[in-house]
Parts: sequence; structure tokens; C-alpha cells
Amino acid sequence: MVVRSLHPGITREQVRRHTGWEVRLADAVEETAPPSAEELQVLRDLHARTARAHGTTSGGE
Repeated sequence: MVVRSLHPGITREQVRRHTGWEVRLADAVEETAPPSAEELQVLRDLHARTARAHGTTSGGE
């Protein structure tokens, strides 16, 4: 596995520090693109369905 992109504000060093194994990083690491509106909606729907299945709310409780 090779890290090819990082989320905005995350550094190579943070990834190395918070990973339990030797991380391989690509020579050219790009910034992760933000999710599309459709991807966000899919994630919100999944979160709500999961919360209902576990008898909780989807408000982060």
C-alpha cells in the first residue's frame, strides 16, 4: 500500500506518527479531492441508515 494523497492540512509526518507500521508514501503525494455532492449524500444516507439499525440518532450521539 502506498499513500498517494493526503487530506488538506494533514502532513506526511502525521501519517507516519499515527500509523502502526512503516508507511510508504508516493514521491508525489497530492491533496485529496473534496467529495462531490453525490458522494456526500451517499455518506449521509449510509450514516442515517446505520444509526437507525443500531437504534441511535444520526446526530453523532
